[in-house]
Amino acid sequence: MADVVATHRLTHAASLKMLQAGVAKAEEIGCKVSLAVVDQSCRVIAFLMMNGARHFSIVTTTRKAITSASQRQPTGYAPEEMRSACRLAWAISPTCRAASRSWPAAR
Repeated sequence: MADVVATHRLTHAASLKMLQAGVAKAEEIGCKVSLAVVDQSCRVIAFLMMNGARHFSIVTTTRKAITSASQRQPTGYAPEEMRSACRLAWAISPTCRAASRSWPAAR
């Protein structure tokens, strides 16, 4: 058994592409968001907070990215029972309510 294994790592260029795609989607649906990119070890390698995004979204966004990486699932993934709870939360939340149909967790 080898003592070292080869791994893949996101480059800074790849993380910038991810941030750009996130900003484009947020602008398309009219939301101001924070975006975080983490590596497979759950370390933040890129972060962006759009003008107008809420300041507390920094912590929430980072935790969501870490959870996604640790579970090896996209951020929109959730079992059906979780999606129902998300739909209720989005229905109650005044933030980005109009965009709820566009986010995977709200479906």
